[in-house]
Amino acid sequence: MRRGGSRSRREVDLYKAAAEAEVCNKHQLQPSVFYDWLKQVHGNLVGALTTPAPAGPSKREKELTAENAQLKAKLAKKDGVIAEIAAEYTQLKKELGEP
Repeated sequence: MRRGGSRSRREVDLYKAAAEAEVCNKHQLQPSVFYDWLKQVHGNLVGALTTPAPAGPSKREKELTAENAQLKAKLAKKDGVIAEIAAEYTQLKKELGEP
């Protein structure tokens, strides 16, 4: 007895075959060509769905690396200016006798 409208394996196979036949008819393909293509797809599914890794860094990665270096240089310059101003401030406080 079937539960919840589930189909038997035979019914699923018949439905699948009918759908495949419909695709073949719609695109005027011989079923053997369809099944050859299907076999090729299943045989190389991983290769078809993955892209090869790039040999080196991408253009965007190079741009980001250059921008990162520029920003680090700006940050170092800013830190130097802040340190210089802090030293001058401390020196002025000492000269004026403030705590």
